[in-house]
Amino acid sequence: MVANGGGFWGMFKIRRKTQNADVEKTALPPKVKIAINSMTKYADAITAVNEAFLLYMQPSISDCPKANSDQIVEDSTLNSTALAVMRQFNTVNAYWNRDDLKQHAEFALFHTWKSTTDFQIDGRKCLHFTRTFLAVDYANFKESVTKLETAREAMDVAKAQVTDAKTGEEIPEKKEEYEERKKEYDAICDEILAVSSKLPDRQEEHFKEIVNFVPILETYHLRTVRALGWVSKLKNKNVPSAPSTPAAAATPAASTAPAATPTVTPTNK
Repeated sequence: MVANGGGFWGMFKIRRKTQNADVEKTALPPKVKIAINSMTKYADAITAVNEAFLLYMQPSISDCPKANSDQIVEDSTLNSTALAVMRQFNTVNAYWNRDDLKQHAEFALFHTWKSTTDFQIDGRKCLHFTRTFLAVDYANFKESVTKLETAREAMDVAKAQVTDAKTGEEIPEKKEEYEERKKEYDAICDEILAVSSKLPDRQEEHFKEIVNFVPILETYHLRTVRALGWVSKLKNKNVPSAPSTPAAAATPAASTAPAATPTVTPTNK
């Protein structure tokens, strides 16, 4: 008996599954369907803006103003700008080990950190309502859609049980249960429509934020490029060209030391 269908509970599950398969699924009201589609498409559109902001949300450098390469979080996807500065910084230290060049590198690191921090602060303020909509309002909306599907399924099952399949008579208890399920379903539909009705005002609000966010993003890139420019100019500071490996950097320095000795010796009195 167990092998044929898992015993009594196996037969019960098969019967229940068969009953649910015969339940006619209620179609969503046209307005509710339009509201769900409109909200989903709009959320997908502004998610791209939020992702552009989140790309720089991970602190590239620690919140210490005197940032250095050891304090940079190494993450190639979120901190590519800081990693570029860090590589240049390590190049300065490994190859030339000069304090004046090190100061320029630290200056570039500091201003990269500062531009990133300012961008995060200004970006949060600018996109406040847009990001809140995605994190709270749209999240609650999706939860309501999930509840709607659950309520619709429960309502359809209750509706199928209102009439006795054998006698064709109406069962009062089942009808009462169906009416309760339908009230829950209608209430969620009204909730979704109420949220959707506020979308035009939200769109206008978000549009203003996104327009104001564009110059903030541009300013961040300009400041970062300028900071990286300080590092790129280090190679023009009358510094010997960088060898292929840090270990090879010591060889030229050692070879020039003996050449300097004869010029210094005659000057001793």
